[in-house]
Amino acid sequence: MLREIKKIIVRKEFVFVFLVLFFSVIGEFLYGCHMFEDTKLSGVISAYDGTILSNNFNSPFGVCYGLLMPICVSIIASTLAYEEKKQGITACIYTRESKKTYILKQAAAVYIAAFFIVLFCLLISFILSAVTFPLQGYNTMFQADYARLLNIDNEYMLDSIYRLHPYINLFIFIFLRALFAGAFAFMAYGCSFIGKWMKKITIILVPFVFIVCMQLLFQIGKTMISQQTVKLFFSTNILAMNQYGKLEMFAIIWLTIMLLGSLGLKKGMYKGDIL
Repeated sequence: MLREIKKIIVRKEFVFVFLVLFFSVIGEFLYGCHMFEDTKLSGVISAYDGTILSNNFNSPFGVCYGLLMPICVSIIASTLAYEEKKQGITACIYTRESKKTYILKQAAAVYIAAFFIVLFCLLISFILSAVTFPLQGYNTMFQADYARLLNIDNEYMLDSIYRLHPYINLFIFIFLRALFAGAFAFMAYGCSFIGKWMKKITIILVPFVFIVCMQLLFQIGKTMISQQTVKLFFSTNILAMNQYGKLEMFAIIWLTIMLLGSLGLKKGMYKGDIL
C-alpha cells in the first residue's frame, strides 16, 4: 500500500488539489484577519469560530470544503485505475500481484490520501485561527454567556457539545469532514470499474452527482413527511457544522457511500477487466 500512496503523492493532480485546499485555508485566514482589523477586543470572535470549516466570515474560500470538496478529493487519485488501463500497464501489474489485492490496496491508498490531505489542511486552519484569535472569544453575538448555555437546542447536531465544549465539537467535525473526503474519493475510484462508459470526467463528478441527488431526495422527503423527528433526518447536511439535523444520518450516508464504492470494486475484481 505504501507504494500506492507514494504513487498518489507524486501525481500532479495531488499537488494541484493540495495547493487549492491549502491556499483556500490561507485565503480564509487572511479574509478573517481583514474583517477584524481595527476591531475592539469585545467584537472579536473565538478561535473555534474562525476556521474555514465554520466559515463564519462568509468568504468564497469555504466552498472548497463544502460543495466542491467531493470533486476536489476525486481529482486526487480516483481516476488512477482508469488511467493505468488506458496506459496499458494493468496487465503487467496483474502478473506480479493478484488483481483483487492490487485493487484493494489502491482503493485504500486513495481513501487515505484524500482523508489526510483534508485533515492536514483543516488542522492548519485551526492552528492559524488559534494563534490569531482568542481561545475564548468576546463577541457573544448580542447574547450573554449564561443565555447561550441555556439555549441548547437538541434538534441541532451536537449543539450541547458546541456550547459547552466548542473545541471538542470542532475536532469532531474536522474528523468527520476528513472521513467523508476519503469516502467520496473511494466511491469515485470504485465507480471507475462500473463500465466502459465511465470516462475521467464522469468518475470525478460521481460524488458531486451523489450529493446533488441526495439533497434532492431529502427535499422531497421533508415535503412529504410531517413527523418532526423524521424531518430532522432529512434536514441533515453532511457538509455543514452543528446544523438542524441528526448526527446518526452521517453514519448512514457514510456507509452508503462506502457501499457504492465497494460494489464498484467488487465488479472490478470479479467481472473481468472492463475499464
